[in-house]
Amino acid sequence: KGPQVLAIVIVFPLLATIIVSLRLYTRLLVVNAASYEDSAIFFALLFSIATSICQGFQVYNGMGRHIQSLTLEQGIGSLKALFASIITYNFCLTLVKLSIALQYIRIATDKTVQKWCWAFICLLLASCAQTFIAHIFTCYPVAKFWDDRIPGKCINKSALWYANAGINISQDLCLIVLPIFILRKLLMPTKQKYYLMLILGLGGFASLASILRLHTLYVVDISHDITWDNPGTATWSSIEVNIGIICASLPTLRAFLAQWFPRAFSS
Repeated sequence: KGPQVLAIVIVFPLLATIIVSLRLYTRLLVVNAASYEDSAIFFALLFSIATSICQGFQVYNGMGRHIQSLTLEQGIGSLKALFASIITYNFCLTLVKLSIALQYIRIATDKTVQKWCWAFICLLLASCAQTFIAHIFTCYPVAKFWDDRIPGKCINKSALWYANAGINISQDLCLIVLPIFILRKLLMPTKQKYYLMLILGLGGFASLASILRLHTLYVVDISHDITWDNPGTATWSSIEVNIGIICASLPTLRAFLAQWFPRAFSS
């Protein structure tokens, strides 16, 4: 299964890199209006690439092969890479959602809606901090996460993973709903409002990948052969974060597209 994982964790970050590059070109050179949300998506891309590198190390150390065929060093190496990838994955997701929320604040004209967005950001950052701390101290000592021979204790990993997945999905749903309240206060034709609502809500569609990823978490949870069963989680994690980056960036490309398709995107 290793080659399949590598294909996903290379292709999707590459697509995200292309879209983010076009976004930064548009924001910096075309409209000259770069802002904090662009910085957030840039760092999200860096963490996405870091996640892919960690997943590549997992494959190198045996992910996609049966654990019985691996050496002890390979098994430990794969779990170390998994430990690191969970950190980069969560930072990436947080930055994607932060970028989208900051974009909502910039567009919103209603002060109440802006306060909701800031409240969402505060909860988002608090959730990120909680996830980071809980993951780092999943096991005590920390190294027991990747080497079960070390004396110590671990909390219920699967419960933590399910809880974090549920929080991520609820945050995605918030990002889908918020544009409704943002656009109802804007003075523009109803048809154009619906179009903008669809565009602004694109960033929340990563929740579909989040939901599909839940099944792979269950497979890993009941697995007795984690290196064989983990590729599904790795691939859906990569798809989720990179679709989020792409969808969060698409609304910013209108000015770039207007240069090539003025009739369709100039208004």
